[in-house]
Amino acid sequence: RPVSRPVRVWRWCRRHPRVSILTAVTSILLIVVTLVAVQSAAERRARRGQILADNAYMARLVAQLIQNRFEAWGESVTKVVPDVRGHLERGDTDGLQTLLESLCDQPNIENWHVFDRDGNMIARSPGRVHDGESFRVRDYFQGAVRHAGLHGADAVHVSKVYHSVIDDLYKFDITVPVVDADAKLLGVVGVGVATDPSLGLSQLQHAGHRVMVVAPGDPGRRETDTHPLLPDALVLLHPAYRYGEEAVPVDCSALPACAVACPGEFTGPPLSEDIRDWDDAFHDPVVPGEDSWLAGFAPVGRTGFLVIVLQRDVDAAGAQS
Repeated sequence: RPVSRPVRVWRWCRRHPRVSILTAVTSILLIVVTLVAVQSAAERRARRGQILADNAYMARLVAQLIQNRFEAWGESVTKVVPDVRGHLERGDTDGLQTLLESLCDQPNIENWHVFDRDGNMIARSPGRVHDGESFRVRDYFQGAVRHAGLHGADAVHVSKVYHSVIDDLYKFDITVPVVDADAKLLGVVGVGVATDPSLGLSQLQHAGHRVMVVAPGDPGRRETDTHPLLPDALVLLHPAYRYGEEAVPVDCSALPACAVACPGEFTGPPLSEDIRDWDDAFHDPVVPGEDSWLAGFAPVGRTGFLVIVLQRDVDAAGAQS
């Protein structure tokens, strides 16, 4: 009767024991190596996913800290509005200048300034008033005007980043409109904050992580402005920065959609119902040539500012080993 294939294999193995044992061991090793590789790849994907989730969570925490800082600055500006209103109604520019000079000892605030209803700077401290030019094209003025008639935190505008013609720093402003009893615009008061490695937040950077903040660029340009046109997005905060350093541009296609719209507000409905909060191959524009990072994203309210927390896959793997 015919012999089955399993029987034939068994007989062959008995005739060639060394070859059969070597073949069996090799097959087992291949199976083990394949299983280990599959398991290792799965663990690596899970670890990367956890790092991305952790980065996004940390980005949300940092975004809240930065929003708290913005709100505190906004409260400082709002408190002086009644005094600024009185000086504007009386046309007392000397009084305005004296008022601003008394406010210039606050940390991380580069300067205070006041503009009239046409955007002309009429008081600034420290530094000088830039006479003869209107700054009404700047987002810090136009955004504040859009908030006229609102009260409290709703009246505060967080501006886009601009390149100052007065002190040559890259800054953003927190401004508040000043209106009279009939809600008619009298002017705008605000503070300027420059690019910085921390914005005064302690222990923001630590081993294994890198925190940066991206902000929209102000396209507003005055006729006499000789500075290059700013891009749509720039890095405002980075550990490699020195205070007031030139802001590095960012490719908007690498950012979530929340960094595009910028009403410059603290609160309100989400900018998007579906905001991407991670990127597994993000390249830091401030340090070109580096390998990619695992990144987590979080918007700072509705200001248009975006927190990015970076961590290397190998860092996390080394920490867990």
